Amino acid sequence: PNATPGYAVTYHKPSAENDAATGIVEQYIRWEDNQGNEGWLPKNSFHEQSYYPIWVKENSITLSGTLLPDNAVYEDGIYRLYPFDWGYADNYPNRDEEKCSIDIDWAFDNEGNAANLTEINFVKIYSGQHVVRGGGSSIGESSCEISAVIDLHADENAVTNTKHEYGFHIAGNTLYLTQPATVHGIVYNIAGIEVMDLDAGTTTVDLSSLQCGVYICRIGNASFKFVR
Repeated sequence: PNATPGYAVTYHKPSAENDAATGIVEQYIRWEDNQGNEGWLPKNSFHEQSYYPIWVKENSITLSGTLLPDNAVYEDGIYRLYPFDWGYADNYPNRDEEKCSIDIDWAFDNEGNAANLTEINFVKIYSGQHVVRGGGSSIGESSCEISAVIDLHADENAVTNTKHEYGFHIAGNTLYLTQPATVHGIVYNIAGIEVMDLDAGTTTVDLSSLQCGVYICRIGNASFKFVR
């Protein structure tokens, strides 16, 4: 089967009762797609945390992109998820560097044309499939599980490595810059949402209004990550 470009699926926030459940919930997260399909994602007993993104305040979230075909085969009483040839996260083991890596030269736009990227600032990773295997009592939804992302071709002159231009350290609820910001700066949360503006000339940043988590600070062409 072929992939489906232009696919979109909307997930609805589950009830607080189902979110807190530690057992099987067959009708956990309601969904519908732009192909006229609808249904429920189950919650299994192996993962007790909320499956709905905790940073999304709205009662629904829509994801769009290219839908990958179902790669699961039921063999010898278990589901085997056979990997795609290349180009997808959580597809091959990390030890297979070639097939678990992604090159930004492969990026394309919504029309299917080469994007010709020279750099990237944020990477959003989510499952390219929409399939449930075995319901809540088995493996449930096919999902993408990522533990880390590594730049395999880091360039010392790249903008993402110019953090030493300003230097920073955190003490208590304050972030200190070694040099004043020469231009306007922005702080983003891990979802890529702007959460704070920094004026030119800034040397200290009050972080007390931020929730605990990972953040990216970008000042001009310099960027650095910090943990609140």
